[in-house]
Amino acid sequence: MFSTNNDEATNQNMDKVLNVLVRSFDKDENAVKTQQLASRKMNKANASAKLKDVLQSYGLWLQQVTSILLDNCAVMRGNKTGLETQVRNQNPYLLDISGDTVHMVSNAAKALMSPFSSEVEDFCSDVNYDIEKSPKQKEIFSEFASASSQELDQTYQ
Repeated sequence: MFSTNNDEATNQNMDKVLNVLVRSFDKDENAVKTQQLASRKMNKANASAKLKDVLQSYGLWLQQVTSILLDNCAVMRGNKTGLETQVRNQNPYLLDISGDTVHMVSNAAKALMSPFSSEVEDFCSDVNYDIEKSPKQKEIFSEFASASSQELDQTYQ
């Protein structure tokens, strides 16, 4: 039994890629281990087939999956051909289907910042640019960081 974290992304060549992570309990080390199994090119029509192929290449089966994390794109969550629907049809005993934590945090941050339009983002970009491009600002920031016992981030050195 294991859980998977599946993420659909676009690579530099604009290809859709399915990334598959697996979490399971390792009896020998008495710990939960996370392993990246594969990153495979895909399209909406073959996401489920690609996931099955990745799992089977490691001797794993969809029926062994207890939990699955997916991002919110149509490839993953579509009602008819989405990976969630296809996996649920093949494994009705799934305990949990949830969203990818990174995407959940990103969506929450977007919702939190939406009343501010782009002012906060623009302010942060301006501060970053000022510190990065201005020797005087860099010096002041370095003194501030030193006074507050913080390391100066490598980005600004």
